[in-house]
Amino acid sequence: MSNRTLEQLNDIEDIKQLKARYCRLIDQKNWEELEADFVPDAAIEIAGAPGGADDTQKFSSAHSFIEGLQQLMGPLMSVHQVHAPEIEILDRENARGTWTISDRLVFPDGSPLKILQGWGIYHETYRKVSGRWRFASVRLERLLVEPVESNVPNDAKTVATKLLQCIGGKDLESMKALFADEIDWFVPGSSNLPWTGRRTKGSQAPEFFAVMWPYYVEGQSSATINDIIVDGDNAVITGTFSHVIAQSGRSFETPIALHLKVQEGKISHLQLYEDTLLISQSFDAADGSPAVGPDDLPKSLRAAEKPGLNKAS
Repeated sequence: MSNRTLEQLNDIEDIKQLKARYCRLIDQKNWEELEADFVPDAAIEIAGAPGGADDTQKFSSAHSFIEGLQQLMGPLMSVHQVHAPEIEILDRENARGTWTISDRLVFPDGSPLKILQGWGIYHETYRKVSGRWRFASVRLERLLVEPVESNVPNDAKTVATKLLQCIGGKDLESMKALFADEIDWFVPGSSNLPWTGRRTKGSQAPEFFAVMWPYYVEGQSSATINDIIVDGDNAVITGTFSHVIAQSGRSFETPIALHLKVQEGKISHLQLYEDTLLISQSFDAADGSPAVGPDDLPKSLRAAEKPGLNKAS
């Protein structure tokens, strides 16, 4: 056994504290404080990221690593634990070490994965800057990754029910996870109403509600759902919506039918049927042009051309 000086023992303890803080700051999502524990040009390599055991991510600076970590870990809950440190002090300003790690990542509802459990080894170097030890390089070598797939039902009725829950709770963040990247969405009505029209991106779905809701009096909107009718990937929600317009205090009630198509647990098509004339009149927008022209309609609403018939020239 090598004889260590008191200074070396103190350095080893400081590095242990550094690593313990690393785990805590990741799990608490304290990104700014975590970045301060790295030298700016730190090299980080994570092998076996949540994309799979063969997925390796490399970062050439502390800032790019923290940005990537924030994007990856932001929606998740995590627990990181490290054990069995082997730390070697190379000189007054440099050291290296290894740690065994076990971590558990819990994914949000609607994700294909429910839990990812992993085990591996950290290979690290450290540099003392202004009397403080910081990470100079970090490489995580995964030894074993055990994913647990989500067993939450993602059928059309379940997804339709989740959408209604998000609408009722004005939960735009959870709503994002319900839509596919590419969608076929159409809300008819006057172009004077900014939430009408066609949308093609899943990210635009929450924006529809974020734009529309301020036009109605908070707490005075209601929805009565009569049925959720399911046929394979298709779900149709029927009911009645009632609102009070914030600007005029005028109220209206309209029957609705909402058609959803759910593919691989995500909404890829949404078509709203409601009394568009009544709504336009309630907003004094009945004279406005339609939100889209005939050529802008989503494919699901376009009349199929009959063989042998051509458009008039």
